[in-house]
Amino acid sequence: MIAAIVRPEMADPSDPTHITYQWGKTIIDYALANGVDVLDVTGQWVEYNNITKLLTNNHPDLFVYTGHGCKNFLATQNGCSITNGWKEDVCRSQCNKPPNLNLLRDAIIVTFSCHSASQLGKCAIKYGAKAYVGFTDYMMFTSDGLGSQDIFRDALIPMALELINGRTVGEAVEITKTGLYKAAKQWKPIKYMAIPLYWNYEYMQVLGDMNARLGG
Repeated sequence: MIAAIVRPEMADPSDPTHITYQWGKTIIDYALANGVDVLDVTGQWVEYNNITKLLTNNHPDLFVYTGHGCKNFLATQNGCSITNGWKEDVCRSQCNKPPNLNLLRDAIIVTFSCHSASQLGKCAIKYGAKAYVGFTDYMMFTSDGLGSQDIFRDALIPMALELINGRTVGEAVEITKTGLYKAAKQWKPIKYMAIPLYWNYEYMQVLGDMNARLGG
């Protein structure tokens, strides 16, 4: 089984990808510990041509993306890495490339990024991906010196970890959304924690085969 973990890290040190980059490392460590072959794609390698070549040559079973997203593509420092080729997007000036989303046929795709489930996810299923999990609006988290971002990490990344454990897509989504809801209730008195936790619970969307699982 092959997992491609794609984790861009933007140049601006205050960019949230500096946090989600580390979330990707947590997923990588877990996958390796469970016998999964990992393609770790980072930094300058997260760009359209390299990702297209990687997917052509390797055909990962699981594709995880921890970075910025728009409705029709997944973003990088210099443009995009995955696109459906559509131009009807407010971000379209960043990505004027032919579609490469079709290269994820038969994969389970998990994106920790904003917006992409609204259009890119639908296209992925039409292209033959088994399932696509992402967000139809913003994916939100709080970051501070107290480590609040780690609470969001622990609530969100089970979506990937439970797939590695052999759960179906539906089971992994249920576990993740249950955790998000419980965390939102736990942090209810602190609005800057509770609101984004519940937001993620509401706007996480799964498309495709709920019964799909890695290796199945």
